[in-house]
Amino acid sequence: MVCWGRIAFDRRDLAVFGIRYCGKRTVYKREEGKWLTLTGPYSHMRNPLYHSNLLIGCGLIAIGKLFWLIPVFVVAGYVYYHFVVLYEESRLSMQFGEKYADFCKNVPRWIPRLTAYRGGAGDVKLNPWSEVFGAEKWRFLAVAVIVFLISFKDYFNK
Repeated sequence: MVCWGRIAFDRRDLAVFGIRYCGKRTVYKREEGKWLTLTGPYSHMRNPLYHSNLLIGCGLIAIGKLFWLIPVFVVAGYVYYHFVVLYEESRLSMQFGEKYADFCKNVPRWIPRLTAYRGGAGDVKLNPWSEVFGAEKWRFLAVAVIVFLISFKDYFNK
């Protein structure tokens, strides 16, 4: 169980790293982005937050020892995120034009590239850690509570 819990928390780190680069504008989608984030985890894949959310879910499902649910969760998650991504990509294409088209041509949606994309080296604007953790505090708490409840159940079901 510790291994699966570690996977869940490590993926949360990827999400936090992603939010450090893009800020609350991806968490609270009401805000229109003024710049295109092409660095950090976004230089390796276009959707690191969605990818990490799916990996966190898989880790939590594994902690609960419901291994049969992992493929169902992954397929359902990717189907859902596929439509979200199509919508977001159409908006980003209209807003950022050729720059976004070049990014899409060089950076995969889901499978990370090994080397960082260098086409957006000038677009770095890191958000303050207080904003990052403020945006993520409820997700951290949710993961911690789920792990605790599963551990509690396992402890008393011995």
